[in-house]
Amino acid sequence: MAALDKLLYFALVVSPAFAQAMDGPFSVLLFHAASRSVRPVIGMPGSAYLGQPFRSGVDFASIAPGQSRFVSISGNELDVVERVHGQEPRARRISGVAPGVRTALWSEDSTKTVLYSETANSAQWLGGFEIGAPISLPDGSKMLALSSDGETALFSSSGKLYRLARQGAPEQIAVLDSPSAATFCGTFIIAADEKTREIVLIADTGSRKTLVSGLDGISALITKAGRLYAVRRTDRELRVFRLSDGSLESTLALGWEPTALVPITGQEFLLTPEAATGDPLAVLSTRDEPVEHFIPAGRAQ
Repeated sequence: MAALDKLLYFALVVSPAFAQAMDGPFSVLLFHAASRSVRPVIGMPGSAYLGQPFRSGVDFASIAPGQSRFVSISGNELDVVERVHGQEPRARRISGVAPGVRTALWSEDSTKTVLYSETANSAQWLGGFEIGAPISLPDGSKMLALSSDGETALFSSSGKLYRLARQGAPEQIAVLDSPSAATFCGTFIIAADEKTREIVLIADTGSRKTLVSGLDGISALITKAGRLYAVRRTDRELRVFRLSDGSLESTLALGWEPTALVPITGQEFLLTPEAATGDPLAVLSTRDEPVEHFIPAGRAQ
């Protein structure tokens, strides 16, 4: 295999969860879109680097937050790879997957995944090595979030916000002018409306109230420990709000345009999963105060 043109060096905050995941042979894996590969992080945070590809020629991959498994897609073929400490990785080819899957959302315990195909306009649940039948979605759908237990997904279409149960049909829960991001918060749903520049809290009954106003350009939302994290793509910033009253707690200027919040561990998220070759990957740590770190392009190897 030819040497990589660039070697990327990791600069993550020292995190006990991240360090534990990197201890020994069970290294953290990342999907590096620019090189179309799944690659391990070698070494300890602060001095680590991305190693040689664990799997190459990958059109899309998604690694579970617990790092215990991942899915990879090449063409129309999907593989599920399970990783167990002290054992060789176990891979299995899964048939019956809709073509063009480019979104995968995971349950909190990494046992369930919802796969979304914009090409087929469908969603499928994957549990273990078993995949469910495709569920047709309305035209122009965008998959937004998955509940912590992996049983319910959120997606939007034509200004409407839908809930999709694993064994059910799409159920409209709210009408927004232009939903751009959403997340679960217990039994509630939090969604950003680009047109009205609001973040709203939606109850099971469909009733809602405005949590934050005057905010646009939101590309991702997550909630953790009583806080709401809102990533603003256009202004390259992160805003942190208190869930109790929607008050602003802090603002973090970001160095690169954030497009998503892809979990790496329970506390670290990849902000720029589609970074071009040579561009750094930006990582957000939500441990204590939010901090942005980079995986900058390194010297040629």
